[in-house]
Amino acid sequence: MQFNVGKIIRTGHILNRRTKRVVIVAMDHGSFAGPMKGIEKPGETIKKVIDGGADAMLLPPGIVSKFADIISGNIGVIMRIDGGSTIYSPETDRPKSKIICSVERAVKLGADAIIAMAWVGAPNESELLAQFAKIAQEGHEYGLPVFAETLLIGMPKIESVSDPKAVSVATRVAAELGADFIKTHYTGDPETFKTVVEGTPAPLVILGGPKRDTIKEVLNDVKGAIDAGAIGVAFGRNIWQADDPAKMVRAIAKIVHDRASVEEALNELK
Repeated sequence: MQFNVGKIIRTGHILNRRTKRVVIVAMDHGSFAGPMKGIEKPGETIKKVIDGGADAMLLPPGIVSKFADIISGNIGVIMRIDGGSTIYSPETDRPKSKIICSVERAVKLGADAIIAMAWVGAPNESELLAQFAKIAQEGHEYGLPVFAETLLIGMPKIESVSDPKAVSVATRVAAELGADFIKTHYTGDPETFKTVVEGTPAPLVILGGPKRDTIKEVLNDVKGAIDAGAIGVAFGRNIWQADDPAKMVRAIAKIVHDRASVEEALNELK
């Protein structure tokens, strides 16, 4: 029972108290791509998204350690506990995701939740999914909510990583392996994404992927996902590579928490 209490309390540190939905800013990119544009100075980026009203951030353990004074009391922490390869890895079709931070250390560092990959379609899929299942089990033993990030890779039978059927398989598998929340691709329209939501017994947040050409495209995805039943977003580049990250967070939050239209959200950027 005590572990269930821990999950309840920590989930409350992540989800918005009023809406039970969430705007997450993902900033774990530096651990595989280095100082990308927008996160050259992590502390400054963290301050900007806090100012914008984000509910939580997805961060690697080193960033949490170094900027704990900025994070404390201001934003929920979802800690990335797997990784171990970079953009220079020659095995891009064979993810080498390893556990880089123990669940125990994540607890000691103050994580409100943990996140790990649940790769689908990789040559070493069974190994990676078994690793995620083990992470989920250990996270629950410590009273931590567990996020899965489902990515599709090396799948010639699908046209894109947002293929509705493939996304549905990936999210359902992650839920059955123990994920409490799932970060996944948006399928491109509310109708198909609704089928993903309905077939997945765990709340979904959509990932942002590469920076989009226009802000309106980003907000359309947010609106479509929320209308389809997602509980929020976990965006990185589409927030911290924006001209004003704080305003971008506010625009997204307007849709996620207030069910605003895209046009109303765009007003937050003026």
